[in-house]
Amino acid sequence: MDKKKEIFSLIIGFLGAMLGIFGVVIFNQYILMSLPLAFRMIMMIVAYWIPAVVPFIIMLRNKKPLSDYGFCKEHIFRQILIGLALGLAMSLVFTLVPHLSGYGEYVDSGKRYKFLWHFIYEFVYCIIAVGFTEELVFRGFMYGQHRIYSYQANEI
Repeated sequence: MDKKKEIFSLIIGFLGAMLGIFGVVIFNQYILMSLPLAFRMIMMIVAYWIPAVVPFIIMLRNKKPLSDYGFCKEHIFRQILIGLALGLAMSLVFTLVPHLSGYGEYVDSGKRYKFLWHFIYEFVYCIIAVGFTEELVFRGFMYGQHRIYSYQANEI
């Protein structure tokens, strides 16, 4: 793919991600709170994937291997387990333990967890929704497109 198409793909992907974030904010502000709790919990996770739609479509359209975007298939299951274990350990140490010790107001970003399931849901939400989207859009697509473009520019 030539440089102009790479830059165009990067711009469209970025604008699509930003439009997706705007859509999530509008959805959260006007629709989400009117839904029943169980459905709201699921929709919070699913809605956060919206910013990844346009970059993901561009990645599929470009037909480049995931390794061009910084992802590798080697030991993927182990990588995911290590990431989840580190995230869980840090959440336990830096959020749950202080909360249970009576210092929750200093570490829970105003969430004031009343039940353990609140903390568990927040962890799942941050990993599956926020983490997935940010890794795909920013580390994968935007950084990958930038790296591909920089590599091609250096060849000239």
